[in-house]
Amino acid sequence: MQKAESAALERQCVGAYVSTFSFQAPNFYRRIGYEDFGRIDGFPAGHACIWLKKTF
Repeated sequence: MQKAESAALERQCVGAYVSTFSFQAPNFYRRIGYEDFGRIDGFPAGHACIWLKKTF
C-alpha cells in the first residue's frame, strides 16, 4: 500500500478508496489510516461489503 499511495501522491491525487468485505481486510485498511464511508450489510449473507477512504 505504501508504494501505491506514494505513486498516487506523485500524481497529485488527493486520496484513495478501496472496497472489501467484512471477512476480508477492513481492519488492515483501518490500521493504515482508511476510514469507512459506505457499507452494504447482508452482502453476502452474514457479512458486509465495505468502502473505505483515505485523504492524503
